[in-house]
Amino acid sequence: VDYYSVNRDPIVPLGVILQAVRKTYSLDDMRKMRIDINSQSPQCKGIGSSSALAVGFAANLFRLYDISVSRHQLSFFGNIGDSVCHGGRASGIDSNAVVYGGMVQFPLIETRPGSAQMAAPELSFLLVDTGKNTDTSSTVPRQVSVSRRKHSLLEEIDSLSIDGWRSIKRKNYSNLEVLIGENG
Repeated sequence: VDYYSVNRDPIVPLGVILQAVRKTYSLDDMRKMRIDINSQSPQCKGIGSSSALAVGFAANLFRLYDISVSRHQLSFFGNIGDSVCHGGRASGIDSNAVVYGGMVQFPLIETRPGSAQMAAPELSFLLVDTGKNTDTSSTVPRQVSVSRRKHSLLEEIDSLSIDGWRSIKRKNYSNLEVLIGENG
């Protein structure tokens, strides 16, 4: 299964989760199972339905094989399936929200699976279907690209700052003048 292709068939991500669990826990015995998906949650609406399905399947798979896992591990395996649905590497935010509940807060600069902290404030909300499908497969790469550009720019500023600091420390004011002139 190609982890990096968008697949709208909900069975494919579940197969990827099954493969990952079998490999991780060295499960040789393949138990027969029937998978019925009966959901009224809309697909491709950005409400985390793919994560809910992936985490729910992983939880039931662990129960079937009598494997005890932490919430972190459950979120990890749910995120594997969610990545297939998203057409690439999912952030882990949705699977964390499904496993831990509550609202997602971002106290950290870097977002990676497990980094978002969950909180449960008193909150009422209304879900509205605009009739438009989301396209996470293009959103995630676009956000990664923006993040890389920002990181590259910060690296360049950092390098210039270090060069300027060294010039001042060594009293090499002509180099400092060149740095200021070039980067204004």
